[in-house]
Amino acid sequence: MNNNENFLPESVRNRKDLDIRAGDTVRVNIKIQEKGKTRIQSFEGLVLARKHGAENGGTFTVRKVSNGVGVERIFPLYSPS
Repeated sequence: MNNNENFLPESVRNRKDLDIRAGDTVRVNIKIQEKGKTRIQSFEGLVLARKHGAENGGTFTVRKVSNGVGVERIFPLYSPS
């Protein structure tokens, strides 16, 4: 019997599955570096889609309305940092 879990990196074995579904309201904090300065920007909105499930390349799309304009942003489910 072959146990494939032994071949996965430790970071993958220890991660928690995120329970994000379309229709949820989420807040994502993003670290932004500009001109030698670092700041945290918050992006809060409605989850439109989650693609590629729990795979390493999985993403989710968040939409918010800012000053009357709809803004959509795609985030990775499992960021390497």
